[in-house]
Amino acid sequence: MSVFDDAVSEVEAMGARRAHNIKEAKDLFEFLEEIRPEVYVEIGTRHGWFFHLVSKLDPKIMIAVDLPGVRPWGDVDSDSVLNKVVADACKRGIFARTIYGDSKLVVDLVTKTAPKIDFLFIDGDHSYEGVRADWINYGGFAKYVCFHDISPQKSDGIGVPQLWKEIKDSYEHFTIFHPGEGAGILKGCGVGVLNRG
Repeated sequence: MSVFDDAVSEVEAMGARRAHNIKEAKDLFEFLEEIRPEVYVEIGTRHGWFFHLVSKLDPKIMIAVDLPGVRPWGDVDSDSVLNKVVADACKRGIFARTIYGDSKLVVDLVTKTAPKIDFLFIDGDHSYEGVRADWINYGGFAKYVCFHDISPQKSDGIGVPQLWKEIKDSYEHFTIFHPGEGAGILKGCGVGVLNRG
């Protein structure tokens, strides 16, 4: 089995539920294997499924920002699983922290811990206002900024595609999209990565 497959098995055994299309997640993981980020920040970590995968690349600093129990994006029970995922990373010598709170209100805490971010994964509040705030508040600290759910087919209050369309052409960027795999959110919602250099 690959590092990716092993990590998926481990995190699902911890109780994490996948919220990503598996092919999109694997392609993104392979890109992260190439760039080997030392500082990784994920906004909207939920159960920590992808966070655990990235921890297998041994970054020095990992920060998970989440707001459990707040619908429609948070799950009521996600914090207990996320705590296990972060503790596992700490046991392996990674400086890993969870910051619980609205990403718009914890900017100072995150950026004091990680003033320079190699890879920022924005997957929290999917409303246009929410994702735009995360981009404005955190994007300037990051070399690479990744957005989940960029597919223009997304609707129902999801503003990520609109923001992605507005900003992507100002940066070197690439997308990962595998439609038709799974159901609902697992079907393939697309991932966009900006290189802010």
